[in-house]
Amino acid sequence: MRTLGFDPKSVQPKQAIDLIRELQQIVAQNSQVLLRDVDIIAKNVKLQAEVNKLHSRITEQEARARKRDTEVERLRKDNAALIEDNAAFRSALNASKEEAKSLAEGVDALEEEMKTLKAQLTDTPITVRSL
Repeated sequence: MRTLGFDPKSVQPKQAIDLIRELQQIVAQNSQVLLRDVDIIAKNVKLQAEVNKLHSRITEQEARARKRDTEVERLRKDNAALIEDNAAFRSALNASKEEAKSLAEGVDALEEEMKTLKAQLTDTPITVRSL
C-alpha cells in the first residue's frame, strides 16, 4: 500500500478491497499482455526458422547456379577448342584433297606415258641375237 502512496493505517477496509480488486484487474491485464507477448515471440521464432530455411535454400540454389555457370564456361571453352580442331581438320582435309588430286593427275600422266611406251614396244620389232 505504501508503494501506491497510501498509509496502511489510514486506509478503510472498503477502500482496501477496491484497491485489491483494481490490482487484480491490472495483474490480469498484465497477464494477458504477457501471454500475447509470449505468443508473438513464439510466432517470431517460427518465422525466423522459416527465414533460416529459405536462406539455406537460397544459398544452396546460389551454389548450384555457380556450379552450373562453371560447367557452362567449361563447355564453352571445350566448344571453342573443338571449333578450332574442326577448322584445323578441315584445312588438313582440304590439303589432303589437293594432294590426292595432284597424285591422281600424276597417275594419269604415268598411265599415258605407259601407253605410249607400250605402243612403242609393240611397234618395234624385237630381234633375238644369238650369242
